[in-house]
Amino acid sequence: MLTREEDAAAHALRRQGWTISAIARHLGRDRKTIRAYLNGERTPGERREGRTRSSRSWPTAANAWPTIRICGPRPCSMR
Repeated sequence: MLTREEDAAAHALRRQGWTISAIARHLGRDRKTIRAYLNGERTPGERREGRTRSSRSWPTAANAWPTIRICGPRPCSMR
């Protein structure tokens, strides 16, 4: 999400001829995010609806991550 100030800066830099990649590097954002704001697909200061983390990204009893013992710079064999 861009703030209103970042959105205004992105539009101003684009009018000055900056590339989307250069604007993204300058603002510290992803170029796809910058492109969406410049194209009017997203509104500054508003989060998108329905965006949640996948349940697969967090270990649960159903998809627990394997246990790895660390015995130095490399994993040890499990016995």
